[in-house]
Amino acid sequence: MNYSSTARRNTLAAALFSALIASAAAPAMAQEKATTLDKVTVTGSLIPQTDLETQTPVMSITAEDIQTRGFTSVAEVLQQSSLTTGGLQGGQTSASFTQGAEAAGMFGLNPGYTKYLINGRPMMSYPALYNGGDTFNNISGIPIDIVERIEVLPGGQSSLYGSDAIAGVVNIILK
Repeated sequence: MNYSSTARRNTLAAALFSALIASAAAPAMAQEKATTLDKVTVTGSLIPQTDLETQTPVMSITAEDIQTRGFTSVAEVLQQSSLTTGGLQGGQTSASFTQGAEAAGMFGLNPGYTKYLINGRPMMSYPALYNGGDTFNNISGIPIDIVERIEVLPGGQSSLYGSDAIAGVVNIILK
């Protein structure tokens, strides 16, 4: 090693040592009062939350309501809702690509824009396309007798539930 590389190394070591000592002494000198911060709550799609914590109200249809009104399928329950104004398809639809499948959309949108959950978990998409162009969830396979309640969270929920929740989220809670 020559003199200039040794001098550079010593200078660098001295600078790093000085910075380390200065940073260790800084907290001892700056003793300020601790500030209290506001509470921040972060939620996700699988984190439970009550109806009062959400910005949009959750419409809940209980098993008692379903039995009282005489509904025979989950699709029928959703089709009688004031929120379900979009694409409706029932089991009697014979001139479609998805015969026998039942789906319901919200706010005038196709059913592919509504996220369906079962006990808070996303449903799988139906293996055929709705009207030949959109993916959707077939809710005809859910027996109405095992439904405890159906929660409908209307409006744009894509920030929490993904891009298929533009019209809203339907969470089907089973017994």
